[in-house]
Amino acid sequence: MTAFLPLAMSSQDSPLCQEKNTDEEEVAAMCLTARSQVSQLWQMLEIFEFMWWLYSG
Repeated sequence: MTAFLPLAMSSQDSPLCQEKNTDEEEVAAMCLTARSQVSQLWQMLEIFEFMWWLYSG
């Protein structure tokens, strides 16, 4: 039994590299999500501080 193998296979075409790229993309997406969440929390903190200043005033 023989398996079909492409004659010219780039490193990005290999299943291992595709898995690595997928993992890197997943990590990048998680970092982007984390940055977005931190940004949202920072904005909420700024609003809270402003409201605190406004009402304590």
